[in-house]
Amino acid sequence: RDDMSVLQASGGLGFSSIEPLLDKPDVTLRELMLDEDFLQECKSNNKRLLDFVTKPENLDTVVSQVTDVVIPPEAAGPAPPETAASGSTADAAAPATPTTGATTNVTTTNVATTTANAASPAAADTPASRVMSALLSCELLCCDCPVVTAALYRQQTLLEKLFRFVTQEEPPAPIVTCYCAKILHAVFPKKIADTVSFLKKTPNAVPCLVRRLELPGVEDLLMRLVSCEELPEGRGILSWLCAMNTLPELVNKLGSGSTDEMKEAAAHALYELVSFARTSAAADALIAALQNDNFASLLIHTLFGSDSASGDAGNDVTLTHGLSPATSLVRSEANAAYEATKGQDELPSFVREVLRCLPAIKARLISTEKGTVAQTSAGSLSPPLGTLRLRLVELVVAAAKTNYKCVLDRIVESDVVLTILVRLASFNFKSKI
Repeated sequence: RDDMSVLQASGGLGFSSIEPLLDKPDVTLRELMLDEDFLQECKSNNKRLLDFVTKPENLDTVVSQVTDVVIPPEAAGPAPPETAASGSTADAAAPATPTTGATTNVTTTNVATTTANAASPAAADTPASRVMSALLSCELLCCDCPVVTAALYRQQTLLEKLFRFVTQEEPPAPIVTCYCAKILHAVFPKKIADTVSFLKKTPNAVPCLVRRLELPGVEDLLMRLVSCEELPEGRGILSWLCAMNTLPELVNKLGSGSTDEMKEAAAHALYELVSFARTSAAADALIAALQNDNFASLLIHTLFGSDSASGDAGNDVTLTHGLSPATSLVRSEANAAYEATKGQDELPSFVREVLRCLPAIKARLISTEKGTVAQTSAGSLSPPLGTLRLRLVELVVAAAKTNYKCVLDRIVESDVVLTILVRLASFNFKSKI
């Protein structure tokens, strides 16, 4: 023992301050979480510490510190950076709010700094201490610790509390959204079979996810579920998501009743699903759903209105965002060889729908928005070409690259190509465009 003490004192062995705390008969969870070695000891699978943390009452406290955190408006800090996946800004009331996907995780150093600032008795119930507790709890539940994950899944009520941010009627606080989405994003792939079972037992799980899609991290969470299809234990999750009408639910969010942020998020989710279907070898169920005639009709109807052939080109925001997944779907039908025998009725569903809405595409290409002026280095453009027209042109080009004779003939007959050339000629420096 004396030799051990000498080595510890001289720095020869790492010494954790958690052990003396665990020796105390009346130690509390808060005391342990305030210790600077808490997270590291959990990640190192300290058995005594994990046995204490995973007691039902303590794990319930850990989850509640995330789901029930409330930050007064006057204590709100600067908004965190935008998420890389969805492009939405999280108006979180706390610094270093984590999100999922490509965003930067909170480091142990940041956690330790926050802990030190909130460790005094006077800070027992302040906004800073509540943020700190939520932050520590989030990092604990996200860390690669099978004991904690297993304990979480043993108590289904805790999973329900974490998932409540998408099932509840009232919009959740931004900080709760970010933390809960990050935790679920981390734990779902570790227990795929249990996750699917939990989601199937949750009423309206998929519609609820879609309803909150514009919130930070929710789209990442949906795509995390989709990617589980590539794992042996995750086979069948895409079939279930398709059976739950995930694709129609996303398309419906592109409609006029949604906010611009929701339309952007829904279109991006659809685009990601199309990309997954085109690149994954385990996406047969998703491919079948995307190629369904009813889905193609629903998406084009949502983008171009109820009577596409009449020239009704739909809502600008809906079109601008929704054209990306539609164009990607048409591009998936591209052919290197020229096909002269197939008739229009034999074409893939999305190619047929694009031909049907050529009048609406033409109408949008020639429309002029009054008062729209773009100042460029080459002078003023009124109206400018704009992102919407560019994406309409991309859709027509994608249809032409299917190399079907009937498609090329129909595009020429509709005067869409001539319309594009006339529009191009109206711009100075058109050769650069």
